[in-house]
Amino acid sequence: MEDNLPLQNCNNDDALSFKNNMFKVRQIKQALQDSLKGAIANALYESLKSQQVEIDTGIIINHHYYKANERWFVEGIDCEILKIGASGWQKGKVKIKTTLEFIPDEPEVKEVLMQNEEETLMRNELEISQLDSPLDELRKMINQEN
Repeated sequence: MEDNLPLQNCNNDDALSFKNNMFKVRQIKQALQDSLKGAIANALYESLKSQQVEIDTGIIINHHYYKANERWFVEGIDCEILKIGASGWQKGKVKIKTTLEFIPDEPEVKEVLMQNEEETLMRNELEISQLDSPLDELRKMINQEN
């Protein structure tokens, strides 16, 4: 099975800590892939079936039929699509891809935004202080008249 669980900004040897447990990214990805091929795939099939969406995921090998729900996550399920405006059905597969994301806590993002805002305010204040005051022009005009 291809690695369809990318974890952005992390590599397989990075460690993730969950309270008192620590795992390498590789371990979590492998456990998720195994779950997708087993219990989660079966639960997906049963859940869809309970909603009257029964999709045959079976495969025939050596004249024997096997229910293969993991195909949703591995190679995909054969199907056809009829698109609006198309001249006919197009064959293909539907595959469920999953992602595993690490999202940093918000305070770090807020700190960066606050730093950016402070820098912008300082730049604006510096620009304002470097500009001539509108009163300077009036003073020049009054001085010229006198």
